[in-house]
Amino acid sequence: MSIDHPTDQPRPIPCPWERVCEHRTLFDVMAVGHAVNDVRTGHFLQVNSKLCELTGYTEKELLSRTIFDVIHPDDCEPVRERARRIAAGEVAEWQAEKRYLRKDGQIRWVLIAGRSVRSAQDADPRVVRAVQDVTERRIAEEALRESEARYRRLVELSPGIVLVHRDGAVIYANPACVRFFGAQRVQEVLGRAPLDFVHSDYRDLVRERMKQVSESNVPNPPREMKWLTLGGEARDVEVVAASIPWEGRRAIMVIAHDITERKRAEEELREADRRKDEFLATLAHELRNPLAPIRTGADIVRVHGGGSSRLQWAASLINRQVGHLTHLVDDLLDLSRVTRGRLSLTFEQVDLRDVVWQAVEMNRAALDARGHALTVEVTEGRFFLRGDVLRLVQVVSNLLSNAIKYTPNHGTLHVSAIREDERVTLRVRDTGVGIKPDLLPHIFHLFVQGERTLDRAEGGLGIGLTLVKAIVEMHGGEVAAKSAGPGKGAEFTIRLPLLPISGSYRTESRPQPSYAPSRNPRRVLLVDDNRDALESLGYLLEQMGHDVRLATDGHEALALAREFRPEVAVLDLGLPGLTGFELARELRQDATLGSVILIALTGYGQEIDQQKSRRAGFDFHLLKPVGLPDLTQILEDAPPRKDVPV
Repeated sequence: MSIDHPTDQPRPIPCPWERVCEHRTLFDVMAVGHAVNDVRTGHFLQVNSKLCELTGYTEKELLSRTIFDVIHPDDCEPVRERARRIAAGEVAEWQAEKRYLRKDGQIRWVLIAGRSVRSAQDADPRVVRAVQDVTERRIAEEALRESEARYRRLVELSPGIVLVHRDGAVIYANPACVRFFGAQRVQEVLGRAPLDFVHSDYRDLVRERMKQVSESNVPNPPREMKWLTLGGEARDVEVVAASIPWEGRRAIMVIAHDITERKRAEEELREADRRKDEFLATLAHELRNPLAPIRTGADIVRVHGGGSSRLQWAASLINRQVGHLTHLVDDLLDLSRVTRGRLSLTFEQVDLRDVVWQAVEMNRAALDARGHALTVEVTEGRFFLRGDVLRLVQVVSNLLSNAIKYTPNHGTLHVSAIREDERVTLRVRDTGVGIKPDLLPHIFHLFVQGERTLDRAEGGLGIGLTLVKAIVEMHGGEVAAKSAGPGKGAEFTIRLPLLPISGSYRTESRPQPSYAPSRNPRRVLLVDDNRDALESLGYLLEQMGHDVRLATDGHEALALAREFRPEVAVLDLGLPGLTGFELARELRQDATLGSVILIALTGYGQEIDQQKSRRAGFDFHLLKPVGLPDLTQILEDAPPRKDVPV
């Protein structure tokens, strides 16, 4: 590109101000406001339509005003100072953000790009301004600043630990973080490697989590780990991390909560729970020990009662009361299992009719003593379901027991079962004291009881209905209670799923007590440090035809076993000398005694106790007070062990 210059005389170069004037059309259609002002007075010399639109004035109105008429009063002084410097030739170009005050009083933020220009005719420069409305951007930026300020304030005040790290160094820590690490100043935390604060057992895990969060916008899931304070103390924390923008670059924000005290409290609760379980197990053992000879003594009375109906009645009474006490002990242990989610069930085919009648028989003595009238109404011959028969009997028995206790003498009780689609609905209804409306929603909660009165002094432990609810729900059923109020009785309803109607089912019959001579007499070794229980059970077995030897401690029992060569050994577990577990292992290791049938007879019945007895080599685990049918069935039917020669 070339420029031709005339040869006769030089042509003056037009100044920028003259060029603007020459291109008025372009000036008017620009997308931003434009103006030309006198530098000393600030008067508008020229404006375009966009500036008029921005300020709300017409062109004529603006040309009669100065720049200071449209600039916010608080922003005028810097403009005057800049005009002075422009006139002195100190400033040629500049940019600034100002507030314009529109004709209607509205404030608009504008970005001004200015330049001074001179013409050959004018001594003073003129000012050319390009004015862009940036109000929306300023509002957004201000909102962002406010949001960031609120966020920072929240983080600063948060009790949670917040730190940010990048390139292997901590670049931010909130006050809670500083306090957690035991620092006096934030500078003691900043700049340190984040892994310095992580317990060595968790550093590989943290490295992996840092890598994952760096490669993804998805936060790490919460994770428990141990961090170290500046003093070296290990503390438990729950941590979550995420990748975030921080001052123009990506960084990792870590949010943690100190859960040390919570973990300690949980451990204390677990320890307290463990001690409670040990206490309940010991209590059950101590209660079962005296019950064992009482039950055996009642069986002896049966054997030698001859035709005396009074003695037979007394034996039955003792057995029933022993059963009641045993039931209370079992409820205590079941409560512990329910609260820890360890109540186990043995499922089999069950006829609900048998369950109901077993529960009725368990409560027959209490019914008769109260003079209650009981009706049992079952609309079908069989209600087959899949369940644990002993637990289901426990459920119905608990409901009947409650109805008996909370119904005044000579009341009426009603038990019914009907089929409703694929479920059976069992109802236990009474004419007793009823349930208060405020108690009804909590009736299945632990230790909740109705009000006791003197005529119901035996009360209860307040755990029976809690066990009912837990057992029914473990069978896939539901339980509910209703009452019209005090003095109007109560009704408990259980709904359980039934097995399909089609198919053939066989009802299991439970063994009944037998005191006849054994059809399979055995050599039996009984070992128990409770002499009453030992001698009474030994006498009863002898009367049934078994050859019995007795021992009261582990070493005596081992020597007697090697001499006597028993076929069956019934061992208490808590023996002096050798424990029952140690004695069982000794018997299993003896080549001449390895085939003996080992029966653990103990007051300890928790799952862990049964596991220990199995590991020690026991074939059976029976709880005191043992039911005679359970023991006699083993003595009659259990074949010798085949794993070692007799």
